[in-house]
Amino acid sequence: MLGPAHVWLTIFYGFLDSMWQTYAYWLMGAMSNDPAKLAVFTGFYKSLQSTGAAGVWAADGAKVPYMNIFLSTWCLTVAGMIFAAPMVYLRVTDHTELEDETL
Repeated sequence: MLGPAHVWLTIFYGFLDSMWQTYAYWLMGAMSNDPAKLAVFTGFYKSLQSTGAAGVWAADGAKVPYMNIFLSTWCLTVAGMIFAAPMVYLRVTDHTELEDETL
């Protein structure tokens, strides 16, 4: 039987996931106003997300310890933030130039 701590943990994981998704979509929206370019960004993001979900599903099926899955998830998240920081600095602006809108 799960205790109240597991329920709160699941609730906070849901909040964290929704905050992460909101930030990712905001970031993509801040990089362009062109719907075609945004569709490419979103498709790439969703493909990486699906690949990660399939990888975790396979790791769980291979009986990889949960702590290893947990640590690998957080390491990939931190690495993603570090690699995304220069892109955020260089690409997110208050306005969009017309020259930047071409695919």
